[in-house]
Amino acid sequence: MEEELRCAQCSGFYHVPVLLACRHAMCLACARELQKPAIVPPRNEEEGVAPPAEDHETSEVDKLSVLSDADSGVSCSSRPTSLVGAPEVGGNNEPLPPPPIYTIACPQCGAATPTDEAGAQGLTRYRVLAAVVDKHLERYQVAEPCQLCEGSGAPRPAQVFCDQCLVFYCGPCRDSCHPDRGPLAAHWLVNVAEGRALLRARRREREGRCGHHPQEHVSMYCLTCRLPVCVLCLHHGRHHAHDVHALNAVTKTHKVSEASGEGEQGRWQVEGLVNSHLTCLKTTPVLDTFLMAQTELSQALQQLSEKARAATEFIHTLKTLSDEVHGNCREVEGVIVAQVDALVEALQARRTDLINWVRRQRDTKVHALREQVQDYTHTLQSTTATIHFCIEALKESDPASFMEAQEVLEERVCTMTRDWEQTMVPEPRIPPVFNLTLDDKTLLTAIQQLTFIQLKRPVVTQPKTDGSAPGTPSMIPLECSAENNSVTIAWAPHPTSCVTGYTLEIDDGSNGPFREVYTGEETVCTIDGLHFNSIYRARVRAFNNTGNSSFCEPLCLQTAEVAWFTLESNHLDHTISENGFTISCDSYEHRVALGSVGFSRGIHYWEFNIEKYDGNADIAFGLSRIDICKEMILGKCGGSWSMYIDNERSWLMHSGEHFNRSAGGVRTGDTVGLLLNLPEKTLGFYVNGDLQGYLSLTGVNGVLYPAVSLNRSVILTVRTGLKPPKHYLGVPPEVEA
Repeated sequence: MEEELRCAQCSGFYHVPVLLACRHAMCLACARELQKPAIVPPRNEEEGVAPPAEDHETSEVDKLSVLSDADSGVSCSSRPTSLVGAPEVGGNNEPLPPPPIYTIACPQCGAATPTDEAGAQGLTRYRVLAAVVDKHLERYQVAEPCQLCEGSGAPRPAQVFCDQCLVFYCGPCRDSCHPDRGPLAAHWLVNVAEGRALLRARRREREGRCGHHPQEHVSMYCLTCRLPVCVLCLHHGRHHAHDVHALNAVTKTHKVSEASGEGEQGRWQVEGLVNSHLTCLKTTPVLDTFLMAQTELSQALQQLSEKARAATEFIHTLKTLSDEVHGNCREVEGVIVAQVDALVEALQARRTDLINWVRRQRDTKVHALREQVQDYTHTLQSTTATIHFCIEALKESDPASFMEAQEVLEERVCTMTRDWEQTMVPEPRIPPVFNLTLDDKTLLTAIQQLTFIQLKRPVVTQPKTDGSAPGTPSMIPLECSAENNSVTIAWAPHPTSCVTGYTLEIDDGSNGPFREVYTGEETVCTIDGLHFNSIYRARVRAFNNTGNSSFCEPLCLQTAEVAWFTLESNHLDHTISENGFTISCDSYEHRVALGSVGFSRGIHYWEFNIEKYDGNADIAFGLSRIDICKEMILGKCGGSWSMYIDNERSWLMHSGEHFNRSAGGVRTGDTVGLLLNLPEKTLGFYVNGDLQGYLSLTGVNGVLYPAVSLNRSVILTVRTGLKPPKHYLGVPPEVEA
């Protein structure tokens, strides 16, 4: 809770906190530092001076301060005439508030709070916050800083408090600035805790008195003005005709209405307390509204408490999930180790099989070589024996015997020579070289691509592949289309390729570089949020575990020249027709609705037809970012630009600043046109074909959405898909655009 008790400006605990118009708190000293003179532009542009009081016009900051009853912290029974039109002659309209003298910018949201000549001193004191800060400081014994320490360093903790000087002193500052001698010796010095108690008591005594009658204590509460008052204010002041009750009774009823009973018993206790206090109060419409508001606050607090409790339980669940994460991690690690070990075992088994096969090949070769050696040895021995026999025959001395054997010996030698040439080849029958090369590339690639399966899908039959990259997919032009600022692209895979997924790329619509917009298994993709009136090129390629295919030839698709859109809002106060073109509102507060399409390029034009308007509301037309606050009038926050108009005049507004007031309002049946020219960075507003004003969008980038804010008694119908009128663009009608 400590962050709620620190000022956003000085980062210290709140000291004399005050409330700003935006409902944020700030230290009074910080508010004085941020206080600046209000800048009120002249209302009469020709003379440069403000018009007289009877003109019933308000300044720009006044216009901001009365947009909602909640902005100033004061409930108003009727809306100011600056919003509902000029006062009627002879009416009982109250005079308009004077223009502000100072403004204070909130450091949290930047909203400006207008003040009168009192400046920051006139802001409402946030007494509840001050009391909570005091309790927090006491409960956690937070040191009180010395109020007289000087220098760049932080002030030293205070040790004593002087009841006469109303100052907290540290030890050195007390010795130098508040010695125990002279006139200061009679001062009463107490410790820090007692000093805080004395200050709190004096503050309660001072704040418990009436601001208009300082001698009286506040004891009553005005339900009409929602202010504590004294008895004199009730009988002689401006509250004598208001719904006023005892302050204690109203406070108890307020607190009981915010209490949350546990179970049936708690509910009966709360109802009993409420009934007992209601007997002291007179039943009035204002009181009924007050109690209903407290009941709604109680219900809102209960819903918020339930969300906080659910968030606490969820955070506790997140903290306990760390053990589950560690357990799941260990489980996955075990599975990975087991799977990798199984792969290693399978690889080792395969290695053994391959080595055994090689060894069998070795034995076969060795056996074949041995057989060849035996055959060659036997033949060699036979040949050697024949050679020796023939040599001995040649040594025979008997010519007759030699001649008888000569023919036989020659035939035998010739036959052996022929057999030698045929069988005795000088080459091994089996080569000794092992022509074996282990193909490990596929396995290495598979190991390198070994990863987790993120998405489990049913197994489908894939075309056979030879391990190569897939073929190039082809576009299907008949199934590709462009609608508004979105395109749909369809393609077909290569008929004989194994495809894991596809990558789709498009350019920027100006023939620029391609960028990836989709990766997945689908063969159709719709891309939204593109520029209007632009030609986009799209191309696609396929990929698998082996690699990527080449991109197909780019396909060109053109988005719509003009934009059409519908109105969208999830607010319960809005009622939108089924076609999305007609909108109404059931709330007295402004509610913003956006268009379904955003713009970032081109020229666009759309119109609003006013179906119903009673002249007592401001309708705001314009542009906005998608993330603006939709609970206030369009143009009040920094992400929106608007023209708001009533039945007599209009203003332009951005970031809560009003400017360019123009005469001329709207009535039932009128048409308001908006021309967005992004090349020239302008937004023009036209009422029944006449220019009412225009905004400069210089320096504004990103996507902007058509927007409108309205409240009760207003019904609008939007017309889109329109071409801008030629004379709106500064082109004569006879010249073609």
